[in-house]
Amino acid sequence: MPSGKRLAGREQAAIVENIRSEMVRAKKMTQSELARLAGLPETTLSKILNGDSVLDVEQTSAIAAVFGLTMWELAMPAALRTDRGIAGRLRRAAARHREEVDVDKSARDLGL
Repeated sequence: MPSGKRLAGREQAAIVENIRSEMVRAKKMTQSELARLAGLPETTLSKILNGDSVLDVEQTSAIAAVFGLTMWELAMPAALRTDRGIAGRLRRAAARHREEVDVDKSARDLGL
């Protein structure tokens, strides 16, 4: 049994629903592919998706990373994860901030 913190029932149900949605968005990714990419045994992922096993934080984080999300984004309702949602606004703000920093110019200015 993993030693990580386990998620509550409602959280788990929402995350499992979002995992299934992300699998479809990822061009119908199979459970086998997701398990391999997340570094989980296929049987473990199957039990999680069928509600026979409880997700822990490490598993949630590993699965989210496969989809390019944080575990917090994976737990968000899909509407909030769109470009118009909170996560999209945060991504755009982060991208703007990165564009404002010219790393090469900064390095030259510092004599590096």
